[in-house]
Amino acid sequence: MSGIKAWLGMERDETGWKEKIIASAGGFLAIAGLVGFGRHFFGSAPESFIVLSMGATTFLLFVVPLGKLSQPWPVVGGHVLSALVGVTCHKLIPDTTLAAG
Repeated sequence: MSGIKAWLGMERDETGWKEKIIASAGGFLAIAGLVGFGRHFFGSAPESFIVLSMGATTFLLFVVPLGKLSQPWPVVGGHVLSALVGVTCHKLIPDTTLAAG
């Protein structure tokens, strides 16, 4: 592996497509359920619950700094990619519950 890829924490992903699709569907259902639950009981989408992923990232960075998920590429790349996808979905999908999921 080249020096920059090793520093960024990039490595070959051996997860199968079936696992990725199941994980994506589970994530979609969990986030859409959370937004729907917040709307039903609190009257608005619980944005503060969705942002809690930043807390999980902070935990990984400070408690397990040498872990695979605490390396620069998964942290920065994951948040940037997620932000781009989130903003795109918000702009293209009119239903907030579906867009959030």
